[in-house]
Amino acid sequence: MIKNFEIRRFSFFIFIIILCTSAFIIYNNSKNINYRKEYVEFKGAVIDKIEIRNAKYYIYSQNFVMVNNYIADEYRVGDFICAGGYRQDLLSLGDYGLYLKSKGYDYRMYIDYIEKIGHKISVASIMDEIRQNLKSIIDFLYKDYSTIIRTLIIADREFISKDEIMLFSRAGISHIISISGFHIVLIAGIFFNITFFLSKKQRYIISVLFTLFYVILTGANPPAVRAYIFYITFIASIFLEERYDIFSIGFLLSAFYMILNPYVIYDFGFCLSFMSVFSISMFYKIIFEHLEKIVKNNLCKLILSMVCVTLSAQILTIPYVYYNFGIVSLISVITNIISVPLISLAYPFMLLSIIFVKIPFVRDVFCNVVNFIIYLFYKSNEILTSINYSYINFDHKSLFFVIITYIIILFLYTLYIKIQIWGNYISIDKARE
Repeated sequence: MIKNFEIRRFSFFIFIIILCTSAFIIYNNSKNINYRKEYVEFKGAVIDKIEIRNAKYYIYSQNFVMVNNYIADEYRVGDFICAGGYRQDLLSLGDYGLYLKSKGYDYRMYIDYIEKIGHKISVASIMDEIRQNLKSIIDFLYKDYSTIIRTLIIADREFISKDEIMLFSRAGISHIISISGFHIVLIAGIFFNITFFLSKKQRYIISVLFTLFYVILTGANPPAVRAYIFYITFIASIFLEERYDIFSIGFLLSAFYMILNPYVIYDFGFCLSFMSVFSISMFYKIIFEHLEKIVKNNLCKLILSMVCVTLSAQILTIPYVYYNFGIVSLISVITNIISVPLISLAYPFMLLSIIFVKIPFVRDVFCNVVNFIIYLFYKSNEILTSINYSYINFDHKSLFFVIITYIIILFLYTLYIKIQIWGNYISIDKARE
């Protein structure tokens, strides 16, 4: 047990050094914010991403985010453009600016004029073409639940409503609509299992390749990339027959992200995904080992395992969610026990309905199954969150309270580990006697 929870000092110290350096860089930059709007023009930029939110067009290119209320012409990823407008430093935009900085952008520009001057075929443009086709297929197949299915399949949250986001927050299941470890494990598991007729090594390789394609297709967001790296390092540990040290990988990986972009610490999905991984790694086995003693049935142990995963993930993530959203769900264990199996069950049928879209009877069978499962997913969460005291809303959030909470959690965890070490020494001494 001690080996399983051993935190490698080298990777931890590297993480702390990079974290402190990132904080210093951010603090230093905050003292030199440019609040002026400057008119700029550029030519030959390539569009990396396009979003339509709140009746506004958001065009992402290089280190710019271009915004306009209306764009007459059709643009797509890979287009070369020339444009002009008023540029604004993102640090002058408060929390939203910090969020965009966490994604690697430096400026926002209100578009005065924009013109397409060419097109470049690239991996990004090909993936965007596939995404657009998948959007059309999903909208055709699932008229009632296209928004949530778009989110689950291709990470398109364009039409997710504020009411839905609030529902997921109150239920404690926001991780389900953010492509991260849960989805990577699902996709990898699906491709690993459907290739059962191959050798285990070949199955792992195929699952790794298809999961990589999925990560790129969904935009290669930090949580998805993080989860994929954890997955391939786990597979590598199996091939190399080495012990898998999730803490070392996690600390070094997060340090690497901060080196690339110090502002990544403002990316909610990035921070939440790392916290949940560390939290499960630290507390799952402790909780499960103490509770499994009262459970003997295998099915009950499976359910208990799911409960323990949810409980352990909450320990480090609840304070962070509280500080960012002012909501703490008191029913997250129950909602996750219901929602995670439902979405896991729906995933293969979603993929099959897309694959067999040209065969009406087969397609309709799969669609009906998905519609029923998604209906249960929404209904169960609506009922549970309507119960009194199912969640707590906080009008005021305290950073001091969050810091103290984390200090207490880490102190108790360290104390528990030391007690286990002392217990092992005592047992060894008694055995020698």
